[in-house]
Amino acid sequence: MAGDIRTKEDALHIAGCDYIALSPAIIKELELTPSSLGYNDGLSAVNSYPSDVEAALTPAKAQRATFTERQLRAAQSEADFDREMGDCGRDLLGKSLKRYCDSIDQLEPYFTKIAGRTN
Repeated sequence: MAGDIRTKEDALHIAGCDYIALSPAIIKELELTPSSLGYNDGLSAVNSYPSDVEAALTPAKAQRATFTERQLRAAQSEADFDREMGDCGRDLLGKSLKRYCDSIDQLEPYFTKIAGRTN
């Protein structure tokens, strides 16, 4: 599941992801975006009609992906990871994790209701 999507373009860049948590503003923007096919239901990837949005994430694309040795090398320790990330990376990661946790807190009641449970 993808979360913390901030723009319509971000959402389209991960087309093919099974579940994407989007804000109402982004959903509305996607609904209002015309497609080359002349219609847009905006929310469903299960319809059998053709789409002009190419899936960005697919098993085939994952198989073709290539990585450098540096990208594949895992940090050997927490200190190495921290050093490689740097101040900017730590700040960005911290803010992103906070937004992600806030999103989970906001979405949990909906998923709990769908699952038929209460907290």
